[in-house]
Amino acid sequence: SGARMWLETVENTSRYQSNYDKFARWHPEGLKPYIGGVAVIG
Repeated sequence: SGARMWLETVENTSRYQSNYDKFARWHPEGLKPYIGGVAVIG
């Protein structure tokens, strides 16, 4: 697919790695003060 082709092209670039690291994370205890007590991805 086009998305996979794009990913193969950019996934090893420093810009992609820097931004991907900030994109989404697993927060097992929530994102206080917005959401607490439940796991969220944000």
